[in-house]
Amino acid sequence: MSWVFIEPTDVWMFRDGRPFVAGEGHTVSTIFPPTPFTVQGALRSLILGHEPIDWPEFWGQTTPASQAMGKRIGYPAHTKNGVDVLAELGEFAMQGPFLGRWLPDEQRAELLVNRPLDSYYIDDNSQSWETLRPEKLETVWTDWPQGVPMLYPLRATKSVQKAEETEHPLLLNQSGLPLYLDEKPFQLSQRATFVGEHRLGIALNYDRRRPRDRMIYSLEYKRPFICQIGSDAEPGLLVKLGNGVQLPQQEGILSIGGEARAARYRVLDDEQAPQLPHIKATTRLKVLLLTPAWFSGGWQPKDGNWSKLFGQEVRLMAAAIGRSQYIGGWRVPNKGWHKPMRPFVPAGSVYFFEANEPITPVATFTESPDDKLKFGKQGFGACISGHWSWLTQ
Repeated sequence: MSWVFIEPTDVWMFRDGRPFVAGEGHTVSTIFPPTPFTVQGALRSLILGHEPIDWPEFWGQTTPASQAMGKRIGYPAHTKNGVDVLAELGEFAMQGPFLGRWLPDEQRAELLVNRPLDSYYIDDNSQSWETLRPEKLETVWTDWPQGVPMLYPLRATKSVQKAEETEHPLLLNQSGLPLYLDEKPFQLSQRATFVGEHRLGIALNYDRRRPRDRMIYSLEYKRPFICQIGSDAEPGLLVKLGNGVQLPQQEGILSIGGEARAARYRVLDDEQAPQLPHIKATTRLKVLLLTPAWFSGGWQPKDGNWSKLFGQEVRLMAAAIGRSQYIGGWRVPNKGWHKPMRPFVPAGSVYFFEANEPITPVATFTESPDDKLKFGKQGFGACISGHWSWLTQ
């Protein structure tokens, strides 16, 4: 597997999936980082765009060349000889996108992680954070429905302090990630990576190629925050590609997001790629989501059975979960249309599992709708795991 670093050469815009028609709405909402749907589409289009294949032929898989490309990057749903063919991803697989930055002095990329939702602030002097731990109680009263497994409460091991509010999201860098996974005090970065930039737009009359009256709207773009003294880090996105994915070049330009804004990508070698902690199998496994995950039951499988995700019997003991992130998208083939909005568990959410036998960490932690492409291969459910301990008095 290889890592790719994507950095902007222009402002970026990533729609949040809610319907908007220029002129009929007033404000375009944006999200950052973009969803895996956006990035996997940009990378697959990049690969397809460098091959002499007609796009309608590719959508219909009507020629040997288009079929060979379909094996590499997949193909959309289509009808062939009167038979409906479901969409496929072929050999394409990725994890991410993750927020990251390029460190010129060290000639390497660094992964940045959203603040884990099981963390709390403990010290103003050292700016330190710690992790909540499940408390094993002898008796617990709950109003959960009958038959639903009981979850243990998460408690702090030290006095909780109120963290100072920051304008930009708090991020966990690679040096703090091993400390977090080892349940030791860690620090979060308050430096901004990307900031919003609002611009005005106006709807066009495409017949006359002129603006339409009273059709002004506002858009929010994202650009790197570069006004930081003492920092030469270049913010961007990191993506981990599967073994079967080969980009056209080691370095190049691609279009991404709304208005097909430009970005520069580079494939990283082993020394430049992020080095993540290697976690051994353990009977108490904590799973931290790095990208959103979808589950048939909202925040869990519909039947409450987590064992099928791990391939062994496990028990969910506790969880720290954020508000649902609704993600949709746009279907490109056949003139396009909105994808359905679905609720996802947001990045930063944490699940605590226990088992009688050591639990082997998984690479992707998500389900997929039965009639859709595998979400795990598109980048959803990327995670990192660690060991957790019960709260001791």
